[in-house]
Amino acid sequence: MILAPERKIISPRFEFNSDNPYQPSVSETQKNYIEKIKLNITNKSYNLQHSACPCGAESSEDILVSEIDRYGIPLKSVLCNRCGTVRFDPYLDEASLADFYTNIYRKMYAMDVDDSADYGDYIASQSSYSEKLLQFAGDSLTPKSRLCEVGCGGGGSVKFMQERGYDAIGCDYDVAALQAGRHYGVKHLYYGDLNSLPEEQRKAKFDLIYLHHVFEHLDQPLNFLQEARQYLTPNGKIVLIVPDISRIDQFGHLPALGNLLMYLHIAHKYNFSIDGLHRIASQVDFAVNKLELGSSSKSSSPWSSSPEIWIQISPNSTQENTTVHQESSSRPSRMLNYLLRTEKLFKLGLCRGQIIYKMSALASPKKLTTKLRRIMP
Repeated sequence: MILAPERKIISPRFEFNSDNPYQPSVSETQKNYIEKIKLNITNKSYNLQHSACPCGAESSEDILVSEIDRYGIPLKSVLCNRCGTVRFDPYLDEASLADFYTNIYRKMYAMDVDDSADYGDYIASQSSYSEKLLQFAGDSLTPKSRLCEVGCGGGGSVKFMQERGYDAIGCDYDVAALQAGRHYGVKHLYYGDLNSLPEEQRKAKFDLIYLHHVFEHLDQPLNFLQEARQYLTPNGKIVLIVPDISRIDQFGHLPALGNLLMYLHIAHKYNFSIDGLHRIASQVDFAVNKLELGSSSKSSSPWSSSPEIWIQISPNSTQENTTVHQESSSRPSRMLNYLLRTEKLFKLGLCRGQIIYKMSALASPKKLTTKLRRIMP
């Protein structure tokens, strides 16, 4: 029997209200796809199934914090009171996810690849996180190193790595994105995941496997890490880049500053905490190293300024991970308290990032003029 989670909704705007449903600010095209998802859930064309937190916690440790996602879709978000990770539960089953990603995802998120000119810009923009990746991992790579990006999209990062002499490949389930990447000259792009790669690619193994804003999409992240181990060289590493909801009050895209609801959207099953990532990795005997680039809080890409967690994991002894658990075990409720406090500040416009933005607007005549035009008739 699955116990209902303790209910601590972040604020009234996170509640599901059938009489006065949440109305997101989206285009008419997006709205049509959102309504289609709602209908699929209502008539059970989309099935929802329970899954526990991958950190190993019991469902009784969950806390219900939201009843909708940022599009108003009736999906419940629960916070694991052991590791601080937020996830949808229940969530779409495998067949429902397949339909969502095949027929709805890119169109609903306004990321369709029909406009090849715009997608060319997107492919070029991926070089930004590739540069940051090399700052972290470049010292452990040689000109003969083999790299694989899982969830590569159009392959802009793969192209960046290839142009710098690395034996880089990418894989993704998005057929249109892969075709666009090949159109722009990206080589060695494959449909599927690591298990779908050609045999010669799988046997050669990789010195670096990386996932940029992909790990949070995976339905079974623990299974992925278990499978990925067999594709690593003896000194191979995995780098994961995921959204970081523990710093949303500090900086980010303006509508998302302090706004947790913007981070709760159907495509992201998880919003991981650093503790949660440590606990998941330790279950498959991976050592974890949180990557820091100086004091910079900037995003790794020009099209998203949201905070991120960068971690590097590699097969190692479990001693280091045991220490992490001991350090993190005293912090189970910090995430909930942080999110509740941030919501209050967000409503008042007093989050750190909101204040910084307002001060920068006052310091910039152009921004001030734009702001005045918005608020004055």
